[in-house]
Amino acid sequence: MDTLTDIVRNVVALVLIFSCLELFLPAGELARFVRLACGLILLALIIIPAGEALSNFSWDWHFSRDSDQVSADYEEAANRITLILEGAAMDEYEREASREIASIALLADGIDTADAVVETDPESGAYIRVEITAGKNAETEAITAEAQIKDLLTRFFGIDKDIVYIEIREGG
Repeated sequence: MDTLTDIVRNVVALVLIFSCLELFLPAGELARFVRLACGLILLALIIIPAGEALSNFSWDWHFSRDSDQVSADYEEAANRITLILEGAAMDEYEREASREIASIALLADGIDTADAVVETDPESGAYIRVEITAGKNAETEAITAEAQIKDLLTRFFGIDKDIVYIEIREGG
């Protein structure tokens, strides 16, 4: 409490001194710099003793064992929620990748319909397996369409051709 009294007394004294000093200063550039210096001195006068007082303050919190259990329960719940959200995000990623891969498969000559299923590594998100079911028109050769789809997937997604499995059916 003595520290607070000292701070208030010093601030009031300096404000009075700075007010009198400001009356004797000419208006202009010099007055702005003197006001800035006075403000910085006042700020230091408040912060330094307050910081010293707080550094000696002891923050003793006595937690019970129940609070440790509550903390552990929150952490466990947070981990469960994280796993659920990661799984949902990975499912969404696979659905979106399947949709994009099916769209790319439709770019192949003679392919009228395409569906894709993608399996990814849960840790890295890398493609493990890509299955495509495509419908071709009567004039298109299945082998040519399959090779073209694999080339498109390699070019657009960098997918290894060995993990792409394509079933081509006659008619859309």
